[in-house]
Amino acid sequence: MPFASNLSWLSLSLCALYTTAETPDVVAVHKPATVPVHPTGQYRKNTVVGILAAERPELGRLLPVHRLDKNVSGLLLMVWGRTGR
Repeated sequence: MPFASNLSWLSLSLCALYTTAETPDVVAVHKPATVPVHPTGQYRKNTVVGILAAERPELGRLLPVHRLDKNVSGLLLMVWGRTGR
């Protein structure tokens, strides 16, 4: 099944991230450098997971498939949680 490219822009503070593609199982997100992927330590809301939850609640619970360090930018693949979409 091909990706549906929608380039949905998400922004919070100075962070700009956007979804590049969505399928029924996977969401591809462009992660800018300096943004952590998930809440940990001092980072609770300004994370990829937090920004997606706040600005794209229709996506539901998303889990990262792989890891990108905080200071690395790139394409991050995320899947829906156990409850599905």
